[in-house]
Amino acid sequence: MKFFISYCDDGEGLVYAKKAKKTCKQRNIEAWVWHDDANTAKWLKSDISESIESSTAMLTIVTVGTKDSEPQKGEWSLADSLGKMNSSVRKKGLSVPLELRGRPCPEFSDNDFEEICNRVINDIVDSMKSYRQITEGASTEVLQVCNIARKLEKRQEGLNERTIEEFGKSVWEGYLGSTMIQNIVRLSEANEEDKDNLRHIVIYSGIDLDKFNAQDYWWEGAFRQLGRAIATGENRELVARIQSEVKGIDESCNEKDDELSVVLKEIERLNGIGHMPNVILAPPSMLKSFVHFFKEEKGKIDFTSELGSAATLEVKGLSVLQIYLLGQEILNDNVIIFNKSSIVWKVLPNPDTGYALTTGIGRSIYPDKVKFIIGTTIRCILKTKEGISVIPIER
Repeated sequence: MKFFISYCDDGEGLVYAKKAKKTCKQRNIEAWVWHDDANTAKWLKSDISESIESSTAMLTIVTVGTKDSEPQKGEWSLADSLGKMNSSVRKKGLSVPLELRGRPCPEFSDNDFEEICNRVINDIVDSMKSYRQITEGASTEVLQVCNIARKLEKRQEGLNERTIEEFGKSVWEGYLGSTMIQNIVRLSEANEEDKDNLRHIVIYSGIDLDKFNAQDYWWEGAFRQLGRAIATGENRELVARIQSEVKGIDESCNEKDDELSVVLKEIERLNGIGHMPNVILAPPSMLKSFVHFFKEEKGKIDFTSELGSAATLEVKGLSVLQIYLLGQEILNDNVIIFNKSSIVWKVLPNPDTGYALTTGIGRSIYPDKVKFIIGTTIRCILKTKEGISVIPIER
């Protein structure tokens, strides 16, 4: 397990970051702190992104300068886009930053920092163990996600009502904050003709009853992570579908020497055949190459973009593309470029809620367990394959 420690370089942030790193080391957890572990003397988005990608979770330290620290907020945004859990602590007297609201952020003082830090680390470790993905691609008849959810919802007696409410809300918010599907492809509702080709992305697991009902136990971060895990499954399905149905071009881009002329040439080619792309999918390790290549006469990268993408690329004389960095081994060997209209993402909504996500929670057949199920049923269709390019990466 490895933690990325996010802090503000305001004079005190680094002090607490080093203490947090020491606490992690005492628990045999690797921790990355920019001041100690970066390869460069200057804060670089690309250096940070590589470390966040390789980390299990983020531990954020909120100090006085955090509210005005764009680099630190950029770290949070990137962690969210990569589906990383971000748990935080804040110095006593400070308010929770807007970007971190809706998740635990306990206060600490100089005297109890290690104690509070250990509590948050426990939360992260427990959250990582609290779910497992059990099935993908099962038929509707076999899995029956909605039926399982309905049965669980009928077995909620003896469960903390506040935690039940937190479960649904946090899962949904975690999912919405991490899914890129709604931003980059055309959405339509699946019908009867689609059912044989539908694919399920599902998490089905359990929680200890005592922990679930404990008033002071922090489940919200774990529940958000469950929603993010479903979104990660969607991202993986999209990439797998493209890579299986679209043949990569003969040329490759080189990650090591920042040579992305092939990428630029493909953007221009797609534009020339009437499929001007507006989305780029790339591994986080490629961000440094994009930053170096697209500057001045070729274009520019903007890190203050919206929609949860890692960056916005403005190609000079052409158009604006959203760059999504897909970690967690979703995308390693290719850069994928396409126009949103080239792909249709069909969703089979939950008939009870109309949402793309089905959730259910309730008592297990075992008296000391609470069971939950989270799932989405989808189908990815490449509508215009000639509008999609897959560029191999040469390492």
